[in-house]
Amino acid sequence: MDKNIKMPPKISILTSCFNANYFLPKAIDSILSQTFTDFEFILIDDGSTDNTLDIIKDYQNRDNRIITIEKKNTGLTKSLNVGLTRATGEWIARMDADDISLPTRIEQQFQFVNEHPDIMLLGSAYFTIDNKDRIIKQYRYPAEHSKIITWIEKNGPTFPHSSAFYKRETALQLEGYREVLNGAEDCDLWLRIGAIGKIACLEEPLIHLRIHEDSLTAQNDNCEIFSLAGRVTHFLRKTGYADPLDMNANKSQFFLKWIEEKLNKNRSFELRKFNSVIRDEWHTIQNNFTLQKFWTLMLKLASLQGLVFLKYKIFGSNQAKKLAAEWLTTAPDMH
Repeated sequence: MDKNIKMPPKISILTSCFNANYFLPKAIDSILSQTFTDFEFILIDDGSTDNTLDIIKDYQNRDNRIITIEKKNTGLTKSLNVGLTRATGEWIARMDADDISLPTRIEQQFQFVNEHPDIMLLGSAYFTIDNKDRIIKQYRYPAEHSKIITWIEKNGPTFPHSSAFYKRETALQLEGYREVLNGAEDCDLWLRIGAIGKIACLEEPLIHLRIHEDSLTAQNDNCEIFSLAGRVTHFLRKTGYADPLDMNANKSQFFLKWIEEKLNKNRSFELRKFNSVIRDEWHTIQNNFTLQKFWTLMLKLASLQGLVFLKYKIFGSNQAKKLAAEWLTTAPDMH
């Protein structure tokens, strides 16, 4: 073998950036200080209007593992597919531009997938942090494939996109992220990977996930529509029927509109907003406990909406499975 031929790296780290100048340096530094060093770091500037691109190029001048991609603003999902196509590593490690990877993250994930060759996708537990890097809370998720899939099917939150470590060939085989589901593209891809390979999640937190007003983790109505659509199509594929999102644009949009109507009918958007209120009030109580705040929260949880919320939190939801069955009986011309 010619010694001058450069071998591709083992891992391609993929980050899309849009107006990320405030937190981006810490994100980049966390990757460049990894204990595992055989990687390329693909940073995509998604049409930023601040100095994000200047920051990326400055780091590129200092470290030749960084690859810069400039493009007009098209959103996260399209940007990730651009990066996925450009990547040369056997594995893809994802991270958002405002999060932080702990120093041994890549090393531990690479070691795990090498010791478990049936794993195609690996996540991890994580800490949430605030704008000043203060740790808020630790989150863990099911570790085994079957439990992860069931968790996602029932609309349980899965490991964060920033912790994802997956086989590039598998993602390309599945044609990458589905751009129509921008904002819920990760869980959709996890379900599609889980249909052809194994998924796992490490119990040790390997990233710091930043929570702030502009973070992509802030849910909106579209994310809820897309998240449910991804899970409904998962159940349709399991029963052998065609995936509506793989059909032409008109049929795909008809399906998404149908999902939106079902969410409105079931008052799911109201439940999501209630969830946000309860979460915010709980965090407030943890930081500044008073009996009045505590009892106010308890009264809300004891309401009819609160009981529905608690049932969902404890048992999850079969909504996606039920809607898949309903779709098969109400839209036979689209199968």
